[in-house]
Amino acid sequence: MLFAYDFIDLKVSDAAADALTQELRRLPFRGVVGVQWGLDLTTQKYSWDVGFYERKDVPREGLQEIRGIPFVFNQGPLSKRLSGKLLDNNDSGFVVIDPVAGAK
Repeated sequence: MLFAYDFIDLKVSDAAADALTQELRRLPFRGVVGVQWGLDLTTQKYSWDVGFYERKDVPREGLQEIRGIPFVFNQGPLSKRLSGKLLDNNDSGFVVIDPVAGAK
């Protein structure tokens, strides 16, 4: 895995923090949240997606806590595009929003 060790200034909404905390509690392992850019196979469009890693598989220097939730950003320079964005949760799941543009 490639990790972005730079600070990523991702904001996390209350709704997203609550949902992530619930998901982490349900995992059968000690989890870390990952936010990745990739192809959504349902829509055939690229978007940000949330997944989970086992903490033991993530180097300590790759971990970053946001609102008390452990995150890893493992797409190098691509992960830096998350800085200034907001991770939210709504009826369709997790979304990354650009507060300036108001878009995903």
